[in-house]
Amino acid sequence: MTSLKRLSAYEVRVPLPRTLNLGAMIIRDREYVIVEAESEAGNCGYSIGFTRGAPIRATIERLLKPRWEGINLEDYPLIYQSTSRSNRFLGTHGVYWRAVSAADCAIHDLLAKEAGLPLCVYLGGQITPVEVTLAGCYPTNDETPESLQQQMEMMEQYQAAGIKLTSATDYARDTERLRIARSALQSGTPLLIDLYAQVDHVADILPYALRWAEYDLLWVEDPFWFDNFDDLHDLARAL
Repeated sequence: MTSLKRLSAYEVRVPLPRTLNLGAMIIRDREYVIVEAESEAGNCGYSIGFTRGAPIRATIERLLKPRWEGINLEDYPLIYQSTSRSNRFLGTHGVYWRAVSAADCAIHDLLAKEAGLPLCVYLGGQITPVEVTLAGCYPTNDETPESLQQQMEMMEQYQAAGIKLTSATDYARDTERLRIARSALQSGTPLLIDLYAQVDHVADILPYALRWAEYDLLWVEDPFWFDNFDDLHDLARAL
């Protein structure tokens, strides 16, 4: 197998037509990192993901590029383990591991191309149809019941496995938004709501989440901080 000739990362920022006010999160644009891994044989693997304002590209360029460029791709599993051990003091999650994940995805895309296989087959899977959900319905200052209904009707045409709304962090308003969405979906498509970890305690959301059950909610996404397992447990039991 050939060696890794080049590992590059790029940032792309796309301004949004409207500012998204997601509680404490103010989003004026979407910034992406694109990672490209090129082999000496001329194959290229790619990955793309949100930066969410974090220095993902800089982390790849500083901590991964010098260590990975020139490696024999057959040795990549060992290089990955060595990289992880050498950076243990950077923690077990956060910006560093998001950078590693982005680069790792590009490397595996490259490995699949080197093997002449689709990525899912290279990883031991098979090509099959998959169900997808649609995400959207971000709360904006100019959202109206009519505009939300129109968006639901448009998204319903894609026959997705579910449609996700993004919370306004005003859960009474979210309850009304879910009611409008459910009434607009004639096919009965399941709904989801993303709370993007803005809930502090289970008591703050439980009364609303219990009511949302009547709108055929498939799940409540990311209600709490990622390691708040106690409240996640209590919310799951109550629902």
